[in-house]
Amino acid sequence: MRSFAVRPSGVAMLMLTSVLLTGCAESRLPPIVRFPPPPAITRVVCLGPLDAAPIDPPPRDAFRRWLLDLPGFLQTPLARPLGLAAWRDRLYVCDAPAGELVVFDFEQQTARSVSGLPKPAAVAVDPRGEAFVACSGDGGIHVFNRSLEFVRRIASPSHEFRPAALALTGDRLIAGDVGGNRVWSLEIAGGRWTELALPAHGPVIPGGVAESDGRIWLADSLGGGLFVRRVVGGDWTPLTAPGELIRPKQLAFSPGGVLGVPDAARQAVQLRDADGRGLTEIADSALIRVPAGVCFSTELARFYRKRVPAGVRITEMMFISNQIGPPCVMVFACAFGPDSAGANR
Repeated sequence: MRSFAVRPSGVAMLMLTSVLLTGCAESRLPPIVRFPPPPAITRVVCLGPLDAAPIDPPPRDAFRRWLLDLPGFLQTPLARPLGLAAWRDRLYVCDAPAGELVVFDFEQQTARSVSGLPKPAAVAVDPRGEAFVACSGDGGIHVFNRSLEFVRRIASPSHEFRPAALALTGDRLIAGDVGGNRVWSLEIAGGRWTELALPAHGPVIPGGVAESDGRIWLADSLGGGLFVRRVVGGDWTPLTAPGELIRPKQLAFSPGGVLGVPDAARQAVQLRDADGRGLTEIADSALIRVPAGVCFSTELARFYRKRVPAGVRITEMMFISNQIGPPCVMVFACAFGPDSAGANR
């Protein structure tokens, strides 16, 4: 495990006048992009890549904020980010080629990584801060506590097991297995795996799973479908028509009940309501090339509010992992609250 130091501000910057300094810094900021485009009501605002979108640091760094100097911890390099998760003031990123789980702590302004992981592909964090990391390299689920100390490795349910997606639901962990093309449910306390029957419409590659309100959601990365069923019992119900999705990847629900669906083939991210109905789509190849992971956070919104255009009442942040063009994590502010419809013009 290693820590990345916060990069200090350059001393030479202090010699510049505030006007020149502000102008140079502003010119480096990524453009703000609204979805859907005006004059429609703004539902999502793209703030740029994680390593370039400025944040509002804690009060102790107010002077650096005046200098418009982005805290260096967010500029930690990522080889090819995949799975994402957020817990409190932290953002967890699986970097498969590097074999690392990188954890960005916005409050402490640090980035730490757990190294030596065999191709980490997905991560889920429980309310206590325990992180479950799915590794496709060894077919194991590696568990770390909130201090990023190794706790245990959960054994694979089968020799073909190659987890690509995770979701936590109460005392259970749901895993999408792209090696055996199965969906598994793990009783965390007892360590017992149970296979869940797949949709009967044909071959399925479970590239994404999510849980909300007692239901499991499944993204089929082969056939391009989105399905839902009860956690206990019941059949899978299709939610999408042919062509709506092509290669959906990992899934995640926002605290407000919005489902994020990255589609690698369409170079887009669909946002759907709790019943699977479409809300809006982020489709811009300049911003999203090959999206894979998605997560939401209400806590991290406080670090981005000053960057959001006036009149847009953000309810949560959304983070999307881009695998190419270049590899990065893209930052989006979402406005899906019941009181935001009349304000987000």
